[in-house]
Amino acid sequence: MIFYRLLRNKDVTITGSYTDVPNDARYAQAVGVLSSLSSTLLSLHAPK
Repeated sequence: MIFYRLLRNKDVTITGSYTDVPNDARYAQAVGVLSSLSSTLLSLHAPK
């Protein structure tokens, strides 16, 4: 939640989900956004 709260733009398309994070959990949005951002960043820096 700390890193999520530090984001300026939280309007991110969530690209995945986790079976151990319930959709109605208060932290579900944060998990989805950070997970989507990390996969985007990793794909930008992947070796070609």
